[in-house]
Amino acid sequence: MIEYIFTTGRFSNLNKLELRLLHELNRKCKYLIIGTLNNENLHSLKHYCHDVFILDNKNPLLSINSYIKGTIKNIEVPKSQKNIPKNIIFYFHNFNSKLISNQFKNTFYCRKLSIEKIKLLPYIREIIDGNLYKIKVDWVVGWMNPSLISSYKGNIQRIRDHNELLYCLKSIYKYAPWINKIFIILGGNSAPPVWYKKSNKIKLIRETSFYNPIQNNSETKKLYYANINELSEYFIAGDDDYLLGNYIYKKQFFRNNLPILNSVHMDYDGKAHIPIPWTKSSYIKAINAMPEEKFKFYKNMGTKRENPWIFIKEFFINNKLGILGNKKKPDIWIYGINLHNVKKLFSYIRIKHPQFICINDDFDKKNIFVYNQQVKDLNNFYKSFLPGKYPFQKF
Repeated sequence: MIEYIFTTGRFSNLNKLELRLLHELNRKCKYLIIGTLNNENLHSLKHYCHDVFILDNKNPLLSINSYIKGTIKNIEVPKSQKNIPKNIIFYFHNFNSKLISNQFKNTFYCRKLSIEKIKLLPYIREIIDGNLYKIKVDWVVGWMNPSLISSYKGNIQRIRDHNELLYCLKSIYKYAPWINKIFIILGGNSAPPVWYKKSNKIKLIRETSFYNPIQNNSETKKLYYANINELSEYFIAGDDDYLLGNYIYKKQFFRNNLPILNSVHMDYDGKAHIPIPWTKSSYIKAINAMPEEKFKFYKNMGTKRENPWIFIKEFFINNKLGILGNKKKPDIWIYGINLHNVKKLFSYIRIKHPQFICINDDFDKKNIFVYNQQVKDLNNFYKSFLPGKYPFQKF
């Protein structure tokens, strides 16, 4: 267990999320010490920690130094990293003061405490985003059952299944627990995945409920995302081969209630292959503004893969309905050009936990033995990275 955690902030209102933060920090250490910029709540704060002291807003580091030297008698402030005692470590959890965080970089007796290190509830960071944590955000993902492969007219790599959707959902559950609902669009006449168990958080939508005849591509359905009745105003959309490798936060997708629109299509505005946020009402406006001929083309393009998001993104940006982002590609993207290095990439993901991962099915189409080994390696990685049974799984 961590010996000391220092956390700082105003703690003016002590709302539910602030209290939850203090409760979680308290569980992770022997002594939780709060440095507050507000002296009105001293008595209340003492119920939630070992001790409280007042921070000098002009020189917070000095007040923390003074507290440690004057109050904690069983340790001397070490002069170098080598002299840090093994039995007592001071950790500093930066709640909302960048000034203190920056000053602490040059100290030896305190180490910055990351939320991931003590496995705090990941939504704690959303406190910093003001009202952003209150909005509901859904996730939309498409999937086609591989049982339809015999009737599929496109590239079979677009329909083969290696448990991508299963682990995509697991990663959302683990690393984006703030997601409200997940909508899975079942391509064609797809039956649900065999492992799927009915869940309040996951809704299945048949592509045939949007339009007919169904097209053999992964793009046409994007015209109809905003037609999902229960879909929240704020939503994120991605493919089933997208995987989250670390905690993600609403502020990465929305700012001032507008979606941050990063790369949406390969070689148009980057390399894409990352989840994209939208707002439902503006999405509808974009579809309604689409020229009739363009809409007809997307609706009837067969096996072509032209992306409606190009037009939709331009509409959002041009009408100030979205914010232009600068993320151009996944943190790790496994595809044809680096498949020979896939085991090293899997190892890197396990160790470094990058946030945004895409694992394309560029596996062998000719040599069944090579293909089977590639799929085995992929699923061994999946099982080690996101083990266990989740609420939406039968087995």
